[in-house]
Amino acid sequence: YSFTGTVGQYNKNAKRTYLEQGLYSAEVMWGNAETEGTNAAHFYGQTGVQITPRTHSSENITATLSKALVRIDFTDEFKGYFANGAEIKLATSSNPDAEFVVTYDNGNAGKPYFVLAGDAKSFTISGKATKQHPATHIQATPIEFTPISRNDVVAHKLYTYVFDVNN
Repeated sequence: YSFTGTVGQYNKNAKRTYLEQGLYSAEVMWGNAETEGTNAAHFYGQTGVQITPRTHSSENITATLSKALVRIDFTDEFKGYFANGAEIKLATSSNPDAEFVVTYDNGNAGKPYFVLAGDAKSFTISGKATKQHPATHIQATPIEFTPISRNDVVAHKLYTYVFDVNN
């Protein structure tokens, strides 16, 4: 017998308040497994439960974070050197058209961004920053950073990238 759903749904459909003898798979999950973003955590856990006649069965299920986290931040020295701002973009293989943008003042610096994890999952960080104006009559030129890519993103791992300058 195979059933997917809650115990309450099983009881209602089968018109009984017990499970048949056998090995069951119990899962717990919270959050959306496919969404990426700052508030997009997803936890998942699974275990087998053996049901035997006339006994009470209980199992603990450990749910772990099924996504990775990417955190982008700036040091104060970086902000001072690139005083006219920086725009860093995070793009993922799961959602390449939607970029997560981090600037000094948009509130995203230092926030963890949840990304899908797995062997075929990857992300790329790219961006630019603008130095202080060299003189009032000379326009400041943005500096493009070489993109940083990470392949085979690991679940429940925090990847931190802090932009800094050498003094």
